[in-house]
Amino acid sequence: MGAIRALITAVVVAGAVFVPTLGSDPAPEDVTTEVLSTQAVSTEAADTPAATEPDPAVEPGLSDDPATDAEPALSDLELLVYQRTIELGRASPGVTVSVTVSHAGEVVSVAGTVPFDPASTAKLYWLAAAVDGAGVDAVTPFAEAIFASSDNQAASQVIDLVGIDAINDFTAAAGMGDTYLSLWIDGGIRRAGVEAAEREFRNTSTTADAVAFLDRLADHELLDLADSAQVMAWMTFAPDRSNDPDEWGAILTERLPPDVAALTMHKAGWLPPGCCVALDSSLSAVGLVPLPDGSRFAIAVATVDGDDFEGQASWISQLTAEIYDLLATPPT
Repeated sequence: MGAIRALITAVVVAGAVFVPTLGSDPAPEDVTTEVLSTQAVSTEAADTPAATEPDPAVEPGLSDDPATDAEPALSDLELLVYQRTIELGRASPGVTVSVTVSHAGEVVSVAGTVPFDPASTAKLYWLAAAVDGAGVDAVTPFAEAIFASSDNQAASQVIDLVGIDAINDFTAAAGMGDTYLSLWIDGGIRRAGVEAAEREFRNTSTTADAVAFLDRLADHELLDLADSAQVMAWMTFAPDRSNDPDEWGAILTERLPPDVAALTMHKAGWLPPGCCVALDSSLSAVGLVPLPDGSRFAIAVATVDGDDFEGQASWISQLTAEIYDLLATPPT
């Protein structure tokens, strides 16, 4: 098991170059990425304190209870996520992978606290912040376009309902310590957060932040019951199947059963190789996937760079479907 963790650590390293995120059409998904450092696998919550130094008076491996000396067995969910991450790293050299999944109190994360530019997945956070600050009625005219086609102009109008700093205050209050909207440009209008310059105009988030947001949204901890329900209903407007090979809004749901995909609440962000002004390709997706027993799992996935963009998109779809199959199957 230690070997599995070490191998996963080796596949989550990549370098990239920052450029400002733009919101103006026709650039569909401008995104920035950053140099991502090696991140050890974690199956703890994002805010779990680091382990303390071992007591020098206690020799390792000599406890009275032999059971305490063994590393805990990996769960089926851990094994699935770890193995699939290793496979992607081998299949797409140069890729940076970050995955966080939560279900029934279990959190599995590969490089979950490594920052990346969230691209249009962050439009979900901006919309929720606008609902919190301006109300559902003010956001309604823009919601379908944001999720159905990831419309940049609609996202700009949502930002302007409350202002970029209010959005950052909302995500900070939500406990998303690594999530920040520094810069958004649309129609010649430049919106910059108060900390944008000191953050080098980098837009950042993590998959751990994304899953924490999704879980808190579903538990009505960020917005009241009615507002939470409305945001999650809007999330189902995201496409469930790809009708255009150049669109990637359905990467999370592409291989889910159709009835499940229709109820999945999700948002994707993408930057194909060679697109726009950024130098690095990127794919990310976040979502809440319903399960037959009435529960759900939250998932956030990001891939940056790599030699096989379409393969990485397929990998995200397949991983989500395999997690669904695993969690939807009653234990024997």
